[in-house]
Amino acid sequence: MSPSQEYLTQAEVHWDLERLYRDLAKMKTEPLTKMEKVYLCGLLCGYSPREIATQLKRSVRGVEAFMCNTVYQHIKLLCNHDEERMRNHRDILQWLAELGYKLPITTDSSSNSSSPASSPLNSLIQVLNSSIHILNSSVQIVNIDPIKNKMVVLNILRIELPCSLDSSKNHDSANGSPLPNDSSKSNSSKEEK
Repeated sequence: MSPSQEYLTQAEVHWDLERLYRDLAKMKTEPLTKMEKVYLCGLLCGYSPREIATQLKRSVRGVEAFMCNTVYQHIKLLCNHDEERMRNHRDILQWLAELGYKLPITTDSSSNSSSPASSPLNSLIQVLNSSIHILNSSVQIVNIDPIKNKMVVLNILRIELPCSLDSSKNHDSANGSPLPNDSSKSNSSKEEK
């Protein structure tokens, strides 16, 4: 999958892209170009312009300039921040989330099967949320880089999950083969006597 397709796939899970594209097109007075959509989806996935340029094998300066002259300007107008100086690309995520373009995270398994909320992963999360037992956890700040505005955090979470022993009772865990039934051994020995 190409990076541009990956951006679109990831972004449409968490953002209302159809409404966002429509509203940005109104601000721009014409539909967004393919490149504007790709760069916007890259931003919505949390990538910096530099990371987007690297993944798309484009010039970093070219991508930054394009975004400053197009995507950023349209979003600033849409979010009523046109007079405000943007600190960094993460401002866009916050502004769009405040306007309701970010989709709520749901784990309702009764929703229709084509929605992201009914994926197998979300079903697992729903089960875990209802039956998880946290044994211990630790958080450690590994690295802080104020120049790049990044922080690396190591989060170790040790959990206990319930599991059904019904299937494992009758199978050897080493090779998956059925274990001999103890009651059948005792019955056969009684018959021999």
